[in-house]
Amino acid sequence: MVNLSWVLEGILKIGDTFKTKHGNILEVKESTGEFRSNGAEIYILECNICSNEDPELWYYGSIKSDKYCLNRGQTCCGCSKAIYTAKQWKIRLERKCLEKGFDIINYGELKNKMSEVEIHNPITGNIWSTPLHHLINHNRGDPWTYNMGRDDSYHIKDFYKAGLNKEYTFIRSDVKDSQGKLSLWKVYCPVCENTYIRNISDLKAGKVPCDCRKRGYDISAEFGYFYVLMIKVKDKYALKFGITSSAPSRRWKYLISNNDIKSGDLEVKLLLRSTDTQEVRNCETRLKRIFKLEREYLSKKELKDGYTETMKWEDNTLIRIKDYLDFHLPCPAVSHGGKSVEDVLPMLECLPDNVIVYLDK
Repeated sequence: MVNLSWVLEGILKIGDTFKTKHGNILEVKESTGEFRSNGAEIYILECNICSNEDPELWYYGSIKSDKYCLNRGQTCCGCSKAIYTAKQWKIRLERKCLEKGFDIINYGELKNKMSEVEIHNPITGNIWSTPLHHLINHNRGDPWTYNMGRDDSYHIKDFYKAGLNKEYTFIRSDVKDSQGKLSLWKVYCPVCENTYIRNISDLKAGKVPCDCRKRGYDISAEFGYFYVLMIKVKDKYALKFGITSSAPSRRWKYLISNNDIKSGDLEVKLLLRSTDTQEVRNCETRLKRIFKLEREYLSKKELKDGYTETMKWEDNTLIRIKDYLDFHLPCPAVSHGGKSVEDVLPMLECLPDNVIVYLDK
């Protein structure tokens, strides 16, 4: 039960003034007719500074308090750390956006400083969400402008951190994207031997920026290739087999760059090219079954790309693969001497439609 005498002591008169700890003067204008849970009456006040210097923000009724807070010298306006109403947050937000040249897409709920609003910068075309206090109190601007102001090396480090291969060459593009933003980068891939235009957000997400991302076997391609390689990883020699529907040179270059092995540590032992792309894929599937217990000779740590198709290097294993291909695939075999990757690449230009190239020493 509220003590009546205590409540009466808390009653203020119109025109009463109180000096706060911050030096401003608060004047009582009228009662709101509302009470706090302890029975203290709440009054509308005016500040000799805020109400005069910024009446739009500190409009009549925006400054309120009770006698007990006022007697302790507490303030409730812009002269100290204020608690703003939704209307005041709206005014402050609109002022800041007008100052920076931004548009407000969505006001949100405007409950407190952590309320999210959606902003648009017509210069960059960027749209982003931000808490009110980041924009208003911390004066943060368009994050895209901030990022674009950073040195190229800063972004390139982020691309590498996201997992992109350090063999890529990145150059910032001055071409705008479909939204009119400068978000594009030129990416050169030494495996594809092509330059691609990619968005910075995709690069920072670690998305492979080149045709190497299309590593799945495509049976609709003109040719299917099956290959057997001998790979040296540290002191281990392994047999690596696989298929590709793109140029083998691209696949082998990717294999070298993605696994941190040297070109000289990879030797082509067998190459098959056939227009029967489905049968080439069937061939690999069957061989995986046949060599099920012998596969994964190298671990993922040793050969992260393609370790599941590795076996210990043995001449007899290569012979078994050749015999299988001769029996199952109607492709003429052409025998050559031992060839390195560099020796084999020019041969690809003049291969007939269906051929197995044996590259034995």
